[in-house]
Amino acid sequence: MGAMSGQARLSVVIPTHETRDLVLLCLESLDACSPISAGLEIIVVDDGSSDGSSESIKSRFPQVKLLKNEHAQGFSLAACSGLDKAEGDFLLLLNSDTRMLRGSLDALLKRLRHHSDLEIIGARLLNPDGSGQWSGAAFPTPLWLFALVSGLGALRGEFLARNRPSSPRGAGEYPVDWVSGAAMAFRREVWEQVGPFEHSFAFYAQDLDFCYRAHAAGINSVLLPEFRVYHEHGGTVRSREGAVDSVEPEKLWPDLLRFVRMHSNPRRADLIRRLMRCGALMRLAVRICRGRLMSSRDRREWRRDTESFRRAAARLSRNAASS
Repeated sequence: MGAMSGQARLSVVIPTHETRDLVLLCLESLDACSPISAGLEIIVVDDGSSDGSSESIKSRFPQVKLLKNEHAQGFSLAACSGLDKAEGDFLLLLNSDTRMLRGSLDALLKRLRHHSDLEIIGARLLNPDGSGQWSGAAFPTPLWLFALVSGLGALRGEFLARNRPSSPRGAGEYPVDWVSGAAMAFRREVWEQVGPFEHSFAFYAQDLDFCYRAHAAGINSVLLPEFRVYHEHGGTVRSREGAVDSVEPEKLWPDLLRFVRMHSNPRRADLIRRLMRCGALMRLAVRICRGRLMSSRDRREWRRDTESFRRAAARLSRNAASS
């Protein structure tokens, strides 16, 4: 892709925390799509990393604008600081564990330049092996939240059918209620009208909340199949204590409940909390029973993950006091 001089400019904002190798791969993929020196503005917000991320970025990509937080402030505040500093007419928020596929920036910019509607555009996210990944969805329903927390296979069909158009194909946009913040683009006017991201979330649901507020303001969200991005799902959390299958339930479940409380009346929010709590206890009961049938070698990791779910369930109980 050629230089952007004389055209509306795209600013890419990448928050990172202790993901040096991943963020370098992300920057390499962007440079391959559109050389950074050709006018693409890239802002990396190093949120208190101690792994040498800033030094490596300065050395290998001196054109990148680097913002450094001495202490970690969390994803939302890091993302907001980068988006506020961005100078482009179009803004793209990227996770540090993503890699842009060739042609994707062209497709995104074509969409932004040729459609003046205010909207939020999500990428077609792909796993490293090329398979489709959760990219956008309908807003959560109580049944969806129960299915997520309980892990019940009987509800898997409804869970996926309503909330996981994981890999839309073909040309043209695919309307959804919200798109993943792993690769989310919008015009500056959208950010000025809907932003900033809510910083009270521990780690998840900022994208969900942002799209919900945009929807209330009449701004739609779409997935663009031609805008393709590899996403190392959970790459930023996999090594953390409490992570289960690249997700931290102790943060995810309370964050989803926090979203419900922000946009529901107290009575409905408490009913949903009780439903989620019930689902969590069901999951724990099943895991305890299955764990007793395992060999001692397999039981250690199973018990570790069960403890993560137990702490997450306890968070749902403690949340009752804040309702």
